Amino acid sequence: MAAVDRIQVLLRASRLVSEEYQPHFLLTNEKIRSLRELSYIEQWEKSIAEKLFNVRLADHSLVVFQESDSSCSYSYLHSPINVPTFEKFLLAKDLENSARNRDEFRDDFELAIISADRKENITPIRYDYDPQGYNKGSHPIGHIHIGLDNQVRIGFNRKMNKVSFLLFLIRQMYPENWRLLIEHREADNLNKYLRSECTSIDKDFWSELDSLEHHLT
Repeated sequence: MAAVDRIQVLLRASRLVSEEYQPHFLLTNEKIRSLRELSYIEQWEKSIAEKLFNVRLADHSLVVFQESDSSCSYSYLHSPINVPTFEKFLLAKDLENSARNRDEFRDDFELAIISADRKENITPIRYDYDPQGYNKGSHPIGHIHIGLDNQVRIGFNRKMNKVSFLLFLIRQMYPENWRLLIEHREADNLNKYLRSECTSIDKDFWSELDSLEHHLT
């Protein structure tokens, strides 16, 4: 099963509804540069407005997958707003969560998003795999960043892929959805997705100095 299909299966199995899924979306270097000039909330707003994402979750958090021949970067933009899911928005109006109602009330829902209160705390997450940036003992070739404006960089001794990154997000950010996932028949495949299909880091990029720190595997 291709990664794009596995992602849909895992989202359904965990009931972590995807509002939009663009499996073949690619973020251009020009867009990356323009986003880096913005604040976090501005980045999220621009990404929503211009559909600069691969997955838009029901809570309006975004997932972006970037890959090249030798490196990759997977990002999770935690939604900075307090707004209900589209389904709950419709239920509050005593409306069924049907395709017709979603089409009819989409503009109203988008207005609710624009005017929503901001969250006090947000937790963006990014995984980077970068051979050129590797530095023994201080900058792992594969590592994850958690939060904003800090130096947190947790090393991995296996190379993550799109599916394993999504599973990391579900487990850490959506524990109730993770519980549903491990009770689903798809749970039989999780060890494969998280272990055998995530290749070990080559010894040229994992030294004894890298093993001194706590790391994920």
